[in-house]
Amino acid sequence: MNKQLQDDINELPGDDSLYGNWQVNGEFFDKEYSFQDYSKQAISFACYASADYPFFGLLAEAGEVADKLAKKLRGDAKYKNMPKAEFIDGLKKELGDVLWMVNACCKELGIPLESVAKTNIDKLTDRQQRNVLKGDGDNR
Repeated sequence: MNKQLQDDINELPGDDSLYGNWQVNGEFFDKEYSFQDYSKQAISFACYASADYPFFGLLAEAGEVADKLAKKLRGDAKYKNMPKAEFIDGLKKELGDVLWMVNACCKELGIPLESVAKTNIDKLTDRQQRNVLKGDGDNR
């Protein structure tokens, strides 16, 4: 990530303002909002016919995140003068779409979203303990 983009991200509010109480469509949530809560609420918006859809949709949504970052790095006029908070808010919305697609993929596979999150943390913890966070290969 280039230095300017990293500096922009570092200037965002700290954890205290990002967590705590927050509101979605008039409904308030707190730190206890779980993956299970999200999963049940998010899947209610599903309207696709093919079980393959969320897997391809995940690729498309991740691409939209990358596209916004690439255009900012390239210096496109729209992003060059965009306030930092607006740029980050746009990324947050795209990342939400990525999360929705991950959740839909989990539903299609019969895997709880929280299980994927926990498995990932377990994997990263193991890699950190073995000093192999960097590198490649699924089973390093």
